[in-house]
Amino acid sequence: MNNIVIEKTDSDLDFDTIYFKIELSNQNYLKTCIIVFFGTSLMYGYIGRMDLQKIAVKIIDFSLNPIESYSFQLTDGLLGADSILSLEFLPINSNGHIEIKISMDIKFSTNKVESCIFYIGSELGLIERFGKRLKAFTEKNGLQEVSLH
Repeated sequence: MNNIVIEKTDSDLDFDTIYFKIELSNQNYLKTCIIVFFGTSLMYGYIGRMDLQKIAVKIIDFSLNPIESYSFQLTDGLLGADSILSLEFLPINSNGHIEIKISMDIKFSTNKVESCIFYIGSELGLIERFGKRLKAFTEKNGLQEVSLH
């Protein structure tokens, strides 16, 4: 199943930071996405608690008015690579479904860049729930994991 799963790996209360692992699974991934291994991609990173709360609120707002797209980026500097993960929630289509465009770019220390783009389909109710759970995820004793489906 196509899904987005975010797992809290640690948090730093002094710096109000959340460390996370994000797993993207896509059963129909493009064969050119060599950074996606067997349809699953992992990324580790960190983000300020308030920044993640703002993203959660924007996702909830999008689910209530899905006419314009909403996008955000997460970055990571892991093992000498600069990774950029971009999620774009596209406007509702004529069937009442939402597509989330996932873009990943990894720039390695050799300046080689690998890129991948794929889409995950969803529904408004699931996106609203994802936003609400993501907001709960940011709380100090909140959820440890959030998934789209």
